[in-house]
Order: sequence, then C-alpha cells, then structure tokens
Amino acid sequence: MSSNENNNKTPGFRNYDKWHKGFSKYREYVSDSYKYIRLGEEGSKYHFDNETPEETRKNIAPFLAALIAGAVAIQYVGEKDFYYNNQDMEILIRYKKEYNGLKKEKITFSLMKDVILLLEKEEQQLIRIANAYDENK
Repeated sequence: MSSNENNNKTPGFRNYDKWHKGFSKYREYVSDSYKYIRLGEEGSKYHFDNETPEETRKNIAPFLAALIAGAVAIQYVGEKDFYYNNQDMEILIRYKKEYNGLKKEKITFSLMKDVILLLEKEEQQLIRIANAYDENK
C-alpha cells in the first residue's frame, strides 16, 4: 500500500501542511506588527509610520486570506469517517449517526439509502462539480 493510500485511510488530521503555510504567513504579519510597535518603521517589513487604517486593512487582507485557506484545508478524519483524496478530488463524509444494536445488513442498507437520498438532493451541486472538473481537465 502506498503512503498516499494509507493517508487516505488512517484517521487523523489531513492537509496540516496547507494549514501551517497559511498560519505561518499570518504569524509573520502579526510578529511584524509587534516589531513595528517596538521598533518603528525601520524594524518592520509590512508597516510604516504614515500608514492609514485603509492601508492596514489592504496589507493584512492577503495574510488573512492565507490563514482562512489554511483553516479550510485542515480536516480531522475520524475512525468512522469516509475520506478519499487523489489529484483531482477530495471527499470527506463525516459519519454522525450511531446505529447501536443494529446488524451490519441493516446498517449497510440504511447508509446506502442515505447516500442515494443525498445524491438526489444534491444533484445540482454534483452537476456544478462535474462541470468544474470537466473545465479543469
């Protein structure tokens, strides 16, 4: 089994590296803000003495976007969750219902029914995803 296949099956955090990349950029900006407060313009990479609030908002926007992108990427996959990832698609289905006392056949039937109902309900979303996939080929 390749390490990527194992990564798709083993419970734990996924995409931590993407989260860390976004968080590192934000941490750099915040750290620079403290340097600016302590040392002024000479010690700062992103701030300057005559900076307006609008300029501050404009300067922080890319860092917040990186932080949000990282937060969106990180996911915890539990023992019962379904997770699949390849170069074209990532799927995470969280398993929330508890089927205490039911036999496997009933659980299987119930899960299949839930998946079919979900696919019917989200038909437009699946069409949108398929169109986006086709455009990126």
